Amino acid sequence: MLMILLAATVAGFSAIPTVVGTGTTPPPPATRVAENPDTVVCRVVPAPTGQILGSRRECRTTREWVAIHHDAARQIDDAQQTADQLGNN
Repeated sequence: MLMILLAATVAGFSAIPTVVGTGTTPPPPATRVAENPDTVVCRVVPAPTGQILGSRRECRTTREWVAIHHDAARQIDDAQQTADQLGNN
């Protein structure tokens, strides 16, 4: 159950981003490293699980998207470590 919840959380952050005003998708991650961290990037956030309607467009700076991604990865790592510790007792 926990893994399904974590997978749904990660899936919510995997939307395809677009740079505001260009209407095109950004270059692959390898070339985005040098991107200005204050550039505004918009992504379509999917509807909450179990709902058909409700997706929305969310715009944040590249720096904020990276922070959100790292926070989600840290939460997943913490949950997996907790599950491992509970399983080893």
